[in-house]
Amino acid sequence: MHHDFQAQKCFISYAESHTDTRMLWESHCHAQYEMIAVLEGDVNITLDGRLCRLREHQVIIIPPLIYHTVSANTAGAYKRITALFDLCSVPQVLHQDFLSLDAQTPSFTATATQL
Repeated sequence: MHHDFQAQKCFISYAESHTDTRMLWESHCHAQYEMIAVLEGDVNITLDGRLCRLREHQVIIIPPLIYHTVSANTAGAYKRITALFDLCSVPQVLHQDFLSLDAQTPSFTATATQL
């Protein structure tokens, strides 16, 4: 199952898939920020050689132009929400947090109590 929503400066996608393979997405980057929220599953995201593990109800923000890969740690269901967005889509009060993300600290993660 896959649902997409496109706004002027933001693209949001909800997807459910089943994986038997480890590699989900080869190395790639985006011109915008990317948010990945894992609703079900267990994945590794490698960002410029740095490994981040995301489990259910965890979220990662990846800054623009940071190469990353996504691989599954377990076979089975993988449900996620992804969003691509520009800085202008983020409330002004959060701009400094987003601008502080770089190649040395390419992401931050948060655990959501409810998505």
